[in-house]
Amino acid sequence: MTRKTYLVLLIVALLVAMTAALAMAQEPAMVSVGHGIPGDDVGQPDPALPVDVIVDGACFLQDFEFGDFAGPVELPAGTYSVAIALSDEDPDLCAGTVVIGPVDLTFEEGDNVTVFAHLTGDGLPGPAGVDVLGLGITATVFDNDVSNVIAGYGRVTVRHTAWAPAVDIDINRGWYRGRLVAGIEDLENPNQSEPLDTRPGAYAVSIFPADSDEAVFEVHPFVTRPHLSQIAYAVGSLENETFTLIVQTLDLGITPPGRPLPPG
Repeated sequence: MTRKTYLVLLIVALLVAMTAALAMAQEPAMVSVGHGIPGDDVGQPDPALPVDVIVDGACFLQDFEFGDFAGPVELPAGTYSVAIALSDEDPDLCAGTVVIGPVDLTFEEGDNVTVFAHLTGDGLPGPAGVDVLGLGITATVFDNDVSNVIAGYGRVTVRHTAWAPAVDIDINRGWYRGRLVAGIEDLENPNQSEPLDTRPGAYAVSIFPADSDEAVFEVHPFVTRPHLSQIAYAVGSLENETFTLIVQTLDLGITPPGRPLPPG
């Protein structure tokens, strides 16, 4: 073997090793999935509206019901074909009627996202190629803020994914409209509020149409937990009286300090 050949082989080996090391060092995308479509709002007999989630032609989730969340799961960065179909009777297939997609979703290295299926804001058919049957549904990819919080604090985010106009949201400390902690104005479907880092405890959440002072929905108490990101989704329809909140919880990866051992 000549010196030149040896050097070429050595360079190739180094490139292969570097490529393998870079591939191993890639941070996966963390992907969650949520179901926010009440069956009552799309003419289905079952309010839970069980569906199957299909990724790249393979069953990813089966019998996924309204209010359910799954994940996060680690996925290599890349583009995936995603479809949502009505659950069928065969437990080994995802062969029901497709209602969303298939659509191509791209996840970048290090992403933390939630793919959320929900109603459109005006009840009209969603984007072509997404809302296959013209049911007034869509799917949104939300970025999840999982950055650090102050030790002992939690995080609250509100996402508007309901068949409803823009809303204002008051978050008050206490069981029933105590001290105002945050006011969110003109939140439209499918947008989200800025994350609110707050002390754990009981809060009252009141939702108003953006042009009204009369609350259309109230939750008290909404209890927040330390070191968790709690994401409240406004879902359903004001017109059909299915409007409600469902909550996704993500671990912010902070380990609470241990309690000291008792003396002796």
